[in-house]
Amino acid sequence: MANERVNLDGTSSYIKLDGQDNLVFGSHKASEHILGKAGDDRIIGGNGEDILEGNRGNDTLKGGGGEDILFGGVGNDTLLGGEGADTFAMRITHGGKNEIQGFKVGQDTLQFILDRQHFLLENELTRSDKQESRLEGRLNEKVDKLDNKFLKEDLGLNNEASGLEKANAFVETAIERHLTMEVKGNNLELTFFDDLGKGNKGTTITLNGLGRDENIARILNSDDDATTQQDSIIEMLTTGKLIGTSGTDTINGTELDDVIEAKGGNDHLNGGDGEDTAVFSGSVLDYHFQNRLTVTDTVLNRDGKDQLDSIENLRFSEGEYQLEVGHNAYDKLTAQDGIDTLLIGAQGHDDLYGGSGNDVLFGDNGVGFTYKGGNDYLNGGAGNDTLHGGAGNDVIDGGAGEDTIVFNGSVLDYSFQTYGYIKVVDAKDNRDGIDNISNFEKLTFEEGTFTWMRGNNASNNITAQDGVDTIMVGMHGHDTLTGGNGNDVLIGDNGSDFTYQGGDDYLDGGAGQDIMHGGAGDDYIRADEYAPAHKPIYAESDIIDGGEGSDTLWYNDTYKNADSLNVSVVDSDTFNVDTMLAEEVTSTDVASNIETLIGTRGSDTIDFSGLDHGMTYLDKASGAATDTVTGTAFDDIIKVMNGDDVITGGDGNDYIDGGNGSDTIVYAANTSILVTVHGAAYRNEYSVDDGQGNIDIVKNIEHIEIGDDVYNFALGEFTDQAVA
Repeated sequence: MANERVNLDGTSSYIKLDGQDNLVFGSHKASEHILGKAGDDRIIGGNGEDILEGNRGNDTLKGGGGEDILFGGVGNDTLLGGEGADTFAMRITHGGKNEIQGFKVGQDTLQFILDRQHFLLENELTRSDKQESRLEGRLNEKVDKLDNKFLKEDLGLNNEASGLEKANAFVETAIERHLTMEVKGNNLELTFFDDLGKGNKGTTITLNGLGRDENIARILNSDDDATTQQDSIIEMLTTGKLIGTSGTDTINGTELDDVIEAKGGNDHLNGGDGEDTAVFSGSVLDYHFQNRLTVTDTVLNRDGKDQLDSIENLRFSEGEYQLEVGHNAYDKLTAQDGIDTLLIGAQGHDDLYGGSGNDVLFGDNGVGFTYKGGNDYLNGGAGNDTLHGGAGNDVIDGGAGEDTIVFNGSVLDYSFQTYGYIKVVDAKDNRDGIDNISNFEKLTFEEGTFTWMRGNNASNNITAQDGVDTIMVGMHGHDTLTGGNGNDVLIGDNGSDFTYQGGDDYLDGGAGQDIMHGGAGDDYIRADEYAPAHKPIYAESDIIDGGEGSDTLWYNDTYKNADSLNVSVVDSDTFNVDTMLAEEVTSTDVASNIETLIGTRGSDTIDFSGLDHGMTYLDKASGAATDTVTGTAFDDIIKVMNGDDVITGGDGNDYIDGGNGSDTIVYAANTSILVTVHGAAYRNEYSVDDGQGNIDIVKNIEHIEIGDDVYNFALGEFTDQAVA
């Protein structure tokens, strides 16, 4: 059949033409897939969602009333959009000179492909698994050939990549490096591989009328650099979104369903008619929502502050949500079942009810917004919900599903009590207040999101699951908490500023970067997972707060990535513990409210000077390394073991045991000391009086160093000069 007119009646879904030049009209009854041949075909879609392929030749394809896919193929083709949101698939190699008419910015999409195999796979048009496998293999080989001819570079994919993945990577690279864009009169012209010279068989695509489109002009007239402008326009054409710039934009939607992404700057987004969506680049937890509706990004230099009108949905990194916003008074907001919804109570005492979707409920104006917070009631309903009460004293019920309750501050600022619910008290004024929470699985703080595990008001043994960041709260009693290999939070008692019925707890952070809080009582804390010396593990950076009581921080004998510790004071109750390997820092723990430190068997350098309380330092019995220890200005206990150690007690009445080796105590220059035997002779202890009210008890010490002078215990005298 050649040079014929064909009217389809809707009885066939796939039509392959067999002539040279054809005129085909799609049906008004069904959706068809029409494939032209080598001639100059003219194919017109019907009212269905048609797929129109010109194949070879200089073809004309026209979309009908539905959302059609038009693929010109090889040759100089003309593609005309119809009434629906159409997709224009264009080859980027061997594609000829093409013209697209009636492209609707913000509705239609432009799809860049390599060949028909790529087209079928990208649009999931294969009719069987066997055909799909065959096309994948052919496309794989095709990309390798095209890469050698056009790109001549590694696409950055491993050998396991599919043909479709390789084709998409080829297209992305071509867009980035071999696409030129130019406004010619009223038209926008895109050319692939023009930079490689004539005869390369690239592709030119002319989009009629887009040179004067307001959305294109907004980007081209912005202060963004040329690369950013081109990237934004290509994103707008290939996604169907309306795209803004880094500056201040006004973006108006159409009468249809628009998706608007303003990018940076303080913008005005007006969706117009239809069901419109505004897109933001961060997490929903990063934004404040005010005044029905101003959306402010709390992350600097990102989305800015946008005014939204006639916008029904918001999209964040977590997903897309239907929007329900209250007033600055009492509101009762209810999500529709089956639709993920963002409910914003704003100011006032509000009641918010989620539905069966994965909803986000903000009692006030968003995370970190504390002005005029209300005492809100939040119920997530079914689904995996995210709930944030905000300022005020809130009641939060996650409902069914895996729910997360969000707080504004650090996990170390909160205390937890168990009743028929969990009472969470924020130690910081004018922030989260006192919340009663129930039916939840996770808690979010500024450090991250953690799976919830708790004890009761007795002694508990709680162990975190590997691979899951977990918060474990022991509550009252003497508890044993053991972290997994995630970044865990271990709270021995009830948390911040809570001292009632505190237990003597054992905390082992395990692997990962952990946060540990002992609470009241005398707690024993292992910064990293316990491991014997012959099975060392990696040291990682942790945050440790002993809380009240006399607390002990213990380090393993050895580590894979460390051979010693280096301790330095940060402030009056906090010090850093650096693990060292070949004089390089491999991890740093921040420790506060710790009274006893147990070091490694390596050459530890410990400096407690600057703390406002006495410290106990205990060396490991194994190993013969040299420790250097400096005490506080208060009463310290310092016990080193093997090795030739150097100790500076500082002020205060210290107890110092040098252990084995040739050990030295250092006093300030010009100090006058009086050394006498302390107690029974078998104890081998001496009293050292510096004449300033500080009397140290020392044992197993061979030398006392004062400036350039050295007192030798074996000789009972200074070896360099007489005592002043």
